[in-house]
Amino acid sequence: MVMMMIGTGRQEPTLMTVLTRVSRTALAMITLSLAGAVLTGPSQAQNGTARIISTPVATNFAKGVSKALNSPQLEISEMNSVPALELMCAAKTATDPIVVLSAMTITPAMADQCVANGISALTEAQLGFLTLVLVQKSNDPPFVLTPRDLYRALANDVPADDGFTINTARNWADVNPKLPALPIKMILAPRPGVTRSIFEADAMVVGCRKYDAIQNIYEAAPRVAKCTGMRAETIQEVDDAAERVEALRNAEPGAVALFPVNIYEENKNWLRVIPFNGFMPTPEDVNREDYTLSAPIYVYTHPELIAGDAINPGVKAWFNEALSESAIGDDGYLNTIGLTVLPKATREWQRNSLAE
Repeated sequence: MVMMMIGTGRQEPTLMTVLTRVSRTALAMITLSLAGAVLTGPSQAQNGTARIISTPVATNFAKGVSKALNSPQLEISEMNSVPALELMCAAKTATDPIVVLSAMTITPAMADQCVANGISALTEAQLGFLTLVLVQKSNDPPFVLTPRDLYRALANDVPADDGFTINTARNWADVNPKLPALPIKMILAPRPGVTRSIFEADAMVVGCRKYDAIQNIYEAAPRVAKCTGMRAETIQEVDDAAERVEALRNAEPGAVALFPVNIYEENKNWLRVIPFNGFMPTPEDVNREDYTLSAPIYVYTHPELIAGDAINPGVKAWFNEALSESAIGDDGYLNTIGLTVLPKATREWQRNSLAE
């Protein structure tokens, strides 16, 4: 297992620097040593119970692992990544039986909070990727979308000369003559949430950031707002995934929806995946980061809970099962419910690191 020493002084590398030093697929498991604090705490975790706190988009993965274990002692609750990780770092002791599934890595500020609460290390593993797909009805004319297309189609305002003008595009062909002359309609999950955040970051922001009018906005917040502000008449926000499926089913030709890949798999008899920026959501393209509508799913816990003489057999059993080949392998049960798996060599290295 790789130990990363993170000091609280400014001369030491920050946690974020450590985590971004390697690619997201290579970052499989690291025991993050946050400071030299001593871990102490009561033994309430020794009875095997554990709390699994999952970002909503990963809850089906958490449930899949728990179902495979068939353990009644595992509680699963939903919480967005930031508050879940903050809760882990706000714990009074490292013996709190918590596992967090997150769609983001822990930040330096969260690491500082861990240190302040006497938590000197966390174990991080990567299950794989939550992958999103742009889909259309299979009887619609097929087309390909780029970040620029989506930005020009959906944005409130678009660059013109040295400034901006109100976006008047009505058909996809208005933004790109290679696209069909069908009305622009995008069906999305509302803010906040991981799926919407991925779309805005990897489609809208990527599509707008090279324009001079955007570059001339020097502060990040108004620049991002200009990139991600979307016209109400072109988007339909639907929170529940099943309801988004029905919204697309009932939509006029030309409508596009954003789903986790498993939702597409369940409805592929009448849906078609739209290539994004020339790439398809294959495991190879996702792991190479060529297909970018995805987010890594990380698992965090305290290393004492999964060590050889683990004080919490429930956490250790869950963690080991989550990283097993039966769960995250090419034919694993998490793959069948929407997880894009890591390369085999990375999966093996991850398990070997955990065993050391």
